[in-house]
Amino acid sequence: MLPKISIITVVYNDHINISRTIESVINQSYGNIEYLIIDGGSTDTTLDNINKYINNIDVFVSEKDNGIYDAMNKGIGLCSGDWILFLNSGDFFHDKNILDKISGYIEQNKNVDIIYGNYNVLSENLDFSFVRDADDIENIKKDMVFSHQACLIKRTIHQKNYYNLKYKICADYDFLLKSYLEGAVFLRISEEIATISNGGLSDINRIKVFKERLKIKNTLIPSLSNYFNYFKSTSYLYLVGTLKKLMPNSFFVKFYKLKYKITGAQKENFNQSEI
Repeated sequence: MLPKISIITVVYNDHINISRTIESVINQSYGNIEYLIIDGGSTDTTLDNINKYINNIDVFVSEKDNGIYDAMNKGIGLCSGDWILFLNSGDFFHDKNILDKISGYIEQNKNVDIIYGNYNVLSENLDFSFVRDADDIENIKKDMVFSHQACLIKRTIHQKNYYNLKYKICADYDFLLKSYLEGAVFLRISEEIATISNGGLSDINRIKVFKERLKIKNTLIPSLSNYFNYFKSTSYLYLVGTLKKLMPNSFFVKFYKLKYKITGAQKENFNQSEI
């Protein structure tokens, strides 16, 4: 029997993008999907859009929550699948056959707890997209090595560790690092799993991300190297912020192409006029 995969979508006031995410799930060719939508009490037309697909949704909850990770924890508690994947509003699968492909890896790797792969990033601020290759799991001690939208997690692993609500931005990193340190078996695959938006993070919010990840690492793996990595990340961010004020747009087209070439990403759809 095919393993049941629970797809959980968290949404709040996103009537523009929710339909694309839902259709990405319900059009999957895979034959054993449980679909859950956890809405945070939307006040726009999000609920109207969701109701158009209600016959394709197994579990639907709409109520106020304490943030995205609280909503994700609700989904974990309500789902019944063997595996869990979070595909939140605005995200969508790479193609309609991706879960079929992943099920093959599940069948061939019975001892694996978390399967992760590559993902496509849509940049709202820079109007370009690129494929981000997942990194070796050993590097999770330094930073996030893949997106949580591009991984499947055994439900038994998630039942052991829910998302820690004291972290508002990086609870997924806390969960994955903790799972790694506790001996969870990770499998990296070469498939491109999902497309996500970077959310148009401002430099201030990126600093918050770095600070919260530093706090997580100091809790789980205290080391002076944590501060070195934090300094390196923030210094790079300040450098880019300064250059943005001084350099023409064309410079950043070349800069980001070079950056993603070095880091192994594939560049697509650069639009100089929007940078």
